[in-house]
Amino acid sequence: MASTPTPTPTPTPTPTPTPTPTPTPTPTVALSRNGLMSLYCLSSQAFRNVTDSRDAMGRNPAPNQLFGRK
Repeated sequence: MASTPTPTPTPTPTPTPTPTPTPTPTPTVALSRNGLMSLYCLSSQAFRNVTDSRDAMGRNPAPNQLFGRK
C-alpha cells in the first residue's frame, strides 16, 4: 500500500512586535503645578487648622490638645 506522505508542519508565523508609539511629552509643568496646588491646598488647610487651635496669646497648644487626645 502506498504510504501517505506525512504533512510537514507549517511554521507558525511569529507575531512581529508592533512598535510601541513613543508617548508624546506630557506638559509636566501643568501636571506638577496642579499637584503642587493640591498639595499646597492640603498643607495650608492643615496649617490653618493648627493655627486656629492656638490660644489667644499665639502660643502653640499642647500636642494632646492638638490631636484631640484627652
